[in-house]
Parts: sequence; C-alpha cells; structure tokens
Amino acid sequence: MIRPGGRKGVDLVILDGEIPVHPLPYNLPVEGGVLARVTNVIGDLLELAMKTKTPIIGVVKRVRSRFLSVLTNECLPMNDKLIASLVLNNGEYMVLGKYDNILPPQWVRINYSDCELRKRCRSGKCDDIKDLMSRRLNEGLINLERVFSGSTHPGLKMLRDIYVVFYKPRNGAPAVKLEIFNPSDGVSIEDLVAYLEAQTTDTGYPFLLDRVDEYVRLDPRILDYVRSLLIKDSKDLNPALLTMLQLTNPQKAYLVRRLEA
Repeated sequence: MIRPGGRKGVDLVILDGEIPVHPLPYNLPVEGGVLARVTNVIGDLLELAMKTKTPIIGVVKRVRSRFLSVLTNECLPMNDKLIASLVLNNGEYMVLGKYDNILPPQWVRINYSDCELRKRCRSGKCDDIKDLMSRRLNEGLINLERVFSGSTHPGLKMLRDIYVVFYKPRNGAPAVKLEIFNPSDGVSIEDLVAYLEAQTTDTGYPFLLDRVDEYVRLDPRILDYVRSLLIKDSKDLNPALLTMLQLTNPQKAYLVRRLEA
C-alpha cells in the first residue's frame, strides 16, 4: 500500500508455516550449517518487522505441538489443533500466550518429564530413560535461555515475543493455529485474527494461502515425466542407480499418468 508522504509499505506478512523454522527448545542450528543460514534470514525478517512495525503471522498447517498441555500441567494425548477444534465454538479464538511464558519452564518440563517418558518408557523401570530426559530438560532450558537472551543467534531473541493463538472459523472448519509476531502491538491480536477468520475458506485456511498453493502446486505428472527422462538418458549408468530411479511402489503408478514427450 501507499502510506502518507508517498512511502510504500506492507501492512501484514502472512507465512505458510511456522515463524521459527527450527523447533524450540530442541538442538540449536549448528554454526555454519544450512539451518543456521535460514535462522539468520528469520532473524533479519523479525528485525525488519520491528523497524517497520509490521505484524508477521505464521499459519501452521501441520500441527504437532501439544502446548495446550501447559493449561493442565500434564501431557495431553492429542495435538493442539484437535483439542482447539473440540474446545472452541465457531467464531471463537484463544491466545495461549507468548513463547517466553509458554516454553520455559512449563512446556519443556511437561515435554521431557511426561510426554517423552510416556512415549519411550513402556515398563515400570526406565531409569536410563529418566536420566536421559533429565539431561534433555536441562539442555532445553539452557537452549531457550540462550535464544531468548540473544547470546546465541541474536536475531532470534524476538521469538520470545511470538504469540500462540488458535481460532475456529465460523464456516465450521477445524481450528487454525497461528504464530503472531506483533511488534509494538500496533494492531490488536483480535483484529489480526478477525481479518484471517473473515477470509478462511472451506479448506480451513485463509484464502490468500489457498491462492499461493494454486500458484506453486506442482502437477505430479510433471515429476513422473522428469523421472522418465532421467531414466531414458541414464542407460549407461550403474544398474544400482537406475534401480533407485524406479518407482518405490509400482502399485500406485495408476495415480500418475505419464505425459507424452
């Protein structure tokens, strides 16, 4: 949009997915690695959002988190999306809080002292697993302190100010999980959620993301066509390599019709 004085600006940035690419509070990106470079980009994005006071919203489609466990102080058996879908009425939303007060120490403790123990410890005696989870708990708290304080990956310290929000659209779709970075609280969380809810389609996600999916969608027939070209031009390769280019499940080949060259 054009702002007063002829300046161009962005009112809102919507991401298809989570804002922090690397999950917290697990192992931090290795310095010099690919994830570290991605982390730097996220840090630059957050800093630019701070300077321009531009909200960033991550619309999370594949929800694996169980952050709502902090409300019960025990590991819930279902992920956040399913629970929010069951609890919220159409047109309602809830703000769980910021990462700064969700992750340390509540979620980290529940995750390693309850969720992971249930997953890994099926019998009564699991002393070795309990010791491992105790170490992971301490490591997770240290990792978060390093990130949120800025001592590691300084650009990511603003992750502590990201809100975790859930809303259930009026059209009856399942609940949607949002990560909202709202610098200076220039726009209320309620207004941001209302904007997204108003354009949520029967897919369960905002219309803007539906359009993005349409533009970037890759027809699977193209992939099969490229694979056939690789095989055609690779007859002199090692037979083992040619084997790896074959379909892993030929029974499903009917799902993809080959294109004619």
